[in-house]
Amino acid sequence: MAELSHIPVLLAEVLDALNARAGGEFIDGTFGAGGYARGILAASPDASVVGFDRDPQVRPTAFGMEEAYRGRFSFVQDCFGQM
Repeated sequence: MAELSHIPVLLAEVLDALNARAGGEFIDGTFGAGGYARGILAASPDASVVGFDRDPQVRPTAFGMEEAYRGRFSFVQDCFGQM
């Protein structure tokens, strides 16, 4: 199964609202195709993200991000309500 793709239309606003460029630890409760999680990780080398999603189709994307952002991204295949 191929990785999914998503272009987050409000990424700049989200990064500003979260002050993500300054680093920190974030949770993406609706990981999907990883657009926002990837944006946070790209904005700051000090940021880390845990992504949650129950959809098994997002797993290849999550695996790819775990490799690309080793030690900074992890994925939980479950409903965000289980946080």
